[in-house]
Amino acid sequence: LMVNRVNPEGTHLEKLEAVNQFFNSRMIYASDIQVWGIKEFWATPFEFMCKGAGDCEDYAIAKFFTLKEVGVPERNLNIMYGKRIHFGTAHMVLGYYRTPEAVPLILDNITDMITPESEKPDLRLSLGFNTYGLWPAGQYGKGGAMLAASRLKEWRNLQTRLAAVGIRAFL
Repeated sequence: LMVNRVNPEGTHLEKLEAVNQFFNSRMIYASDIQVWGIKEFWATPFEFMCKGAGDCEDYAIAKFFTLKEVGVPERNLNIMYGKRIHFGTAHMVLGYYRTPEAVPLILDNITDMITPESEKPDLRLSLGFNTYGLWPAGQYGKGGAMLAASRLKEWRNLQTRLAAVGIRAFL
């Protein structure tokens, strides 16, 4: 559905904008308790789309897999976890790195504007991950310590559900 709306010849930035706008404008924000009846659940893009609602990690995960599908290399993408300082709440976004050393552009469910992390003073990121691994914030592409992303229980659960429908998300 979403993949057919993205110009395969477009630039990465055009793809980022199309995907961010698609999910932010069509999906409803709701907590995992409201959608799934449990405290924490990371939905696959299919589960998210079927429910029509989800929380910040569902948006970030759906954007991550959709951008991979439309040709943005995973090495440029990092699902990022942190806090919204003014609210004191956990928050997840998708980061796009033009180069491994660049300040990531942030795709956030709370705004359609894609902005550099450095221009989001309310957001303090603590870690980022993709199927390659897990890094402390600011270390992606800089040779920092890498751990297996499978250390994240909800990421493992999501990967298992994807595999059950024939989608191999691991590289």
